Amino acid sequence: MHSSPTVPPDYDELAQALRAADIELSPAEVHGMITGTVSVPQARAPGSLFFGSDAITATPEVELFLRLLAALQEDVRMRLQGSDFEFQPLLLGPDADLPAQIDALAAWARGYILGLAASGIADPQRLEGEVAEFLLEAHRSVSRRQSSVISKWSPPP
Repeated sequence: MHSSPTVPPDYDELAQALRAADIELSPAEVHGMITGTVSVPQARAPGSLFFGSDAITATPEVELFLRLLAALQEDVRMRLQGSDFEFQPLLLGPDADLPAQIDALAAWARGYILGLAASGIADPQRLEGEVAEFLLEAHRSVSRRQSSVISKWSPPP
């Protein structure tokens, strides 16, 4: 496990922390949510996305999850603000089968929209600049990939 709060978790490490904290979301969806909240000026604390304003029971698993979320949030913020735009959604690796990759991308996009909504963006017209452009391109990418899979899919005999 990462000991530094600035090193973001990888997909498998985040999946393990989610299971341990008993949170039924995928790493891709969580990364999307964090990205959505970081995309707006009034970003929420990452823990509040998953635990609300209720007092959090501080188990070692929840504390680890919160540390990983903080590292993930800082990493996403730095990548989105960087001039070279090194940002990439946290998805399954290239060895995963295509339907699983598409599901992960859809989960990431769903998380992104949830993160925006949790940060108070109810009207997509309020988004400007690169955030709006990125969201539009993500939507197009998901639509293209889903169309590609549907056109290749054939029902079982």
